[in-house]
Amino acid sequence: MGGLLRDYELKRGRAMLHFQAIRESIEHSTNVDLKPVPGEVDRDAGKHVFHVPLKPIDPAWALLVGDFIYDTRASLDYLITALIRSTGQEENETSQFPIYRIEAHKLSTIDQRWEKDARCGIKGNLKGTPTGTKAALKQLQPFYGVPVVNPFRHPLYALHVLSNRDKHRRLNLLARVVSSKFVDAAGKKIFEGPPQSARIPKTHEGDAYTVTLSTRDKLDVDMYLLPTYDIRLNEPPQLVGNLIDTLAGINEFIDTRVLPTVRALL
Repeated sequence: MGGLLRDYELKRGRAMLHFQAIRESIEHSTNVDLKPVPGEVDRDAGKHVFHVPLKPIDPAWALLVGDFIYDTRASLDYLITALIRSTGQEENETSQFPIYRIEAHKLSTIDQRWEKDARCGIKGNLKGTPTGTKAALKQLQPFYGVPVVNPFRHPLYALHVLSNRDKHRRLNLLARVVSSKFVDAAGKKIFEGPPQSARIPKTHEGDAYTVTLSTRDKLDVDMYLLPTYDIRLNEPPQLVGNLIDTLAGINEFIDTRVLPTVRALL
């Protein structure tokens, strides 16, 4: 079994190197103690205006995401190769790990379409694999469990979308999200509640952006904005969550669901 999975392990290991690189780079950029930004007071308008410095998104991040996604998607295909070789056969040009397409208006019939496989796409993908492979992989598909589960939040769906964007169209888009906390000169929080979060528009990806805070009550205190940042995917409507969390979710699903399923078939 170890020999059958050797190619998968090498490819998966390469993907994890890319994952570690992008995570460390983003953490180095975002997990820093930023200085509070003083506000400019417009007392007549009841506003505080903050001009906040901003580091642009590193273009290497999208490239690393693409490298991670490519190697991860390929590693799943290598699992199918391992299954085929376990039966003593050779892989062919259609061999690959199926991630079944989701079309929202056909979710009610997608289970039947998988079973019927009218165009024999799944049959071609899994040709030469052990008996029971199609049934086992069905339980890993984004559509499995609909309508109880949301297929558009499935890790393999995220992998599929990210892979198609990077392979066929362009680099995957990323965006900064800022969480703003307003403090006084001593660093004490002025307003109760969690920090206010907002996506920074692409047009503001430069040296700085502006935040305007309107208050109904006059505040006789110097106000500062203390920002923190994270990096999110910017592929609405499918993918808009935290980048590292999304990639980590893909990793976890492969490690805890996909690989054990394939091992059981070998």
